[in-house]
Amino acid sequence: MEAESRDAGPSAPLMSAIVTEHFVLQSAASTTVSEALGRSSLYLSALSSSLIALGFASQTPGLLLPFAAAALPTVFVLGVFTTARLVDTGVQNVSYLSSIARIRGYYRKLDPEAARSGVCLALLTYYLMTDHHLPAALAVGLLTAAAGLTAFFRYQHQRYLRVQRFGGQSRSGTVISPRRDQSS
Repeated sequence: MEAESRDAGPSAPLMSAIVTEHFVLQSAASTTVSEALGRSSLYLSALSSSLIALGFASQTPGLLLPFAAAALPTVFVLGVFTTARLVDTGVQNVSYLSSIARIRGYYRKLDPEAARSGVCLALLTYYLMTDHHLPAALAVGLLTAAAGLTAFFRYQHQRYLRVQRFGGQSRSGTVISPRRDQSS
């Protein structure tokens, strides 16, 4: 009787718990990404506002030094704390994604068809997330970054060529290149 229950597959409560855990991990990973975006946006807003205010303060000689003495250390400390928290959220996100990859590996073991039906990326992630495959993970990461940069630079080059072909105007007729001052 016990052998028959093993062949029938995992129990419904176990599968419910695993699916719930998968969902919770996906939600937590999404939260870390949202937090990272919010923190980086907040820091960039503070930095750009401080630099713009510093530019305005530089027009008044007596105001520049006190303003810079107050604003620059504040922005620096905010940047240090932001960087530290972004590293923490990145580590949390990797931990969540690694756990999700383990759950997907379990799903794959439940049904042999799952290995052939498009879970290759999850399997690769699980393979690369383990400690023993760090060189392979770095190689894949570097190749992916190089391919992404190459694609970006090709796209950028094609856009520049298109601008040159249309004589500084886009297809809609708006001027892309800056106008030259004709008064001189």
